[in-house]
Amino acid sequence: MHCLLAARELGPSIPEVHSLLGYAYLQKDDKRNAEISYRTAYECDERDFDAVYDYAYILAETGRAQEALTVVLDRGLADLDEEQQARLLTLAAEQHAGLGDLPSARDALERVLLLTPDDPDARANLDHVLEACR
Repeated sequence: MHCLLAARELGPSIPEVHSLLGYAYLQKDDKRNAEISYRTAYECDERDFDAVYDYAYILAETGRAQEALTVVLDRGLADLDEEQQARLLTLAAEQHAGLGDLPSARDALERVLLLTPDDPDARANLDHVLEACR
């Protein structure tokens, strides 16, 4: 932790330093400082996949589904590889479901399955959403 804090002082605009700090704080179950670090990484580069995912994830973990969803949707998917797209779509689906928007959750999970047709978790999540829609 000491080395990461020193690195942050040396390179405050390097998103990876803030992301690593966020991870270290999360491992210590310090969600407040994890969020601050992940948010700073995101603010350094709002297009960086890892910074976007980590920040949206901690927002979701702290019960702020709408904020997490906004971060994911603002990022967009156009320049991401299939795995990254699937990860953001899965996170979006979880937030949609948590907010009670099951049709949007279904749409996101269907897109995940187009990208990763053999993903058993995505299939199970879609089945769960479809059951809830009935």
